[in-house]
Amino acid sequence: MEGTRGFGVRSIRDRFRDERGSIVPLVLGCFLLAMVLVAGGVAAGDAFVQQSDLQSVCDSAAVAGADAIDLPGVRDGVSTEVGSLPLEGVQAAVEAYLARDAQRAGIQVQAAIAPDGRSVQLACAVRQSITFGAMFGLGGGVTHRTSSSARAPLR
Repeated sequence: MEGTRGFGVRSIRDRFRDERGSIVPLVLGCFLLAMVLVAGGVAAGDAFVQQSDLQSVCDSAAVAGADAIDLPGVRDGVSTEVGSLPLEGVQAAVEAYLARDAQRAGIQVQAAIAPDGRSVQLACAVRQSITFGAMFGLGGGVTHRTSSSARAPLR
């Protein structure tokens, strides 16, 4: 019998030529690739939802800041004199709005007055961890940033 040495034992060369079981590494590799793609999709979706939530909170905080303003000379939406927004009052109103919900505690907000003197502009930022973030080198989380503005008065 060619390729065998006594007692039916195959040679090492014959064992390497045998293709049985070669599909297992291919299936495992495809499965691993599919898992990485699914994890990437979940991570990207989570980051998108967090960014969208931050934009919503920032928009609401801008409205709260603008709503707290009572400009002198503005009654019923008709301006009789150009005033300027008190920045301290805007920042306090925004921080009070954010303090109402414990989930908003990590959001950092910086208020500013627009050049027109009647609009509130906010820059919001928060660092949050995302699902499967550690797989993609984002174990420390992702920093989301957004901005929003609202014009005073709203009444």
